[in-house]
Amino acid sequence: ALSLQEPTNSPSRVVAEALMAGCAAIVRDTGDSREFGTGVPGLLYCAAKLDARELASQMTDLIGRVLEDLAFRDAMRRAARERFSSPAYIQYFQNLIADQAR
Repeated sequence: ALSLQEPTNSPSRVVAEALMAGCAAIVRDTGDSREFGTGVPGLLYCAAKLDARELASQMTDLIGRVLEDLAFRDAMRRAARERFSSPAYIQYFQNLIADQAR
């Protein structure tokens, strides 16, 4: 999954949902996009100024990992579940939705 929004990608659920489904995600490094965390398997950040070579390299690396390492998808799912299913993360979205309903 590519999340290339400006000025920020966070708190896009698309990134969390992709990772929880075992799909890698490349996120544009803008605004508070780094709030998704570091060290999450399958989550990479690309430069704010898009570079086709960088994106191609990152996609090639991730595709290779998925094809060569059968456990990689499970590692993505586990890490994403731990990171994005925390009560604080869920509460953030409940607050966001409640604020928009007003």
